[in-house]
Amino acid sequence: KDSADINQLIMNADTAMYTVKASGRNHYKFFDLEMIELIKEKVKIEKKIREALKNDGFVLHYQPQVKVDGLTIYGFEALLRFKDDTLSPAIFIPIAEEAGLIIEVGRWVTKEAISQLYKWKKSHINLKPISVNLSTKQFMDEGYIDYLRITLAEYEIPAEYIEIEITESILLEQTERTIEFLNELKKIGVMIALDDFGTGNSTFDRINI
Repeated sequence: KDSADINQLIMNADTAMYTVKASGRNHYKFFDLEMIELIKEKVKIEKKIREALKNDGFVLHYQPQVKVDGLTIYGFEALLRFKDDTLSPAIFIPIAEEAGLIIEVGRWVTKEAISQLYKWKKSHINLKPISVNLSTKQFMDEGYIDYLRITLAEYEIPAEYIEIEITESILLEQTERTIEFLNELKKIGVMIALDDFGTGNSTFDRINI
């Protein structure tokens, strides 16, 4: 019913395979026309991400972090958004990871946050730490630590004003690379925080950083 052409059938099977890989592998799916539309949408969003990186199409929004007891702002969380679109990062971040763009996106976010601290400093505004989220795949960015260190020095911002947020699942993986990466962050002096804590099952008795 999908086609009488062998080449089209092979393309359909390949599309189904791609869909399985994108959803975590180790599974199977039958081809349907919705898959084509989903892939087209992913390609469209990937193109939008590339254009945003090239043409300054991203912006950071700074969500205040408030102490409940005194209702005072003690920091901000950097939230990545498109300048001309309301597309949720819950949609475009996984696509950036899948397309291999998350490292470039992560570096852009880091530099933009540090640049914002510099602007506040120049305007004589009391600095508050800014939290930046890192995904699992950004831990594979071997040049990130040096990039962070150099950017902080370039803008003359103390490391204590950058907080790196990682998910609970990243910490619990405890790969050699994860531990090494976190220890390098500690050496620089940035803060490390857990994001989405409690959404999974934690076993912190075996964690040593």
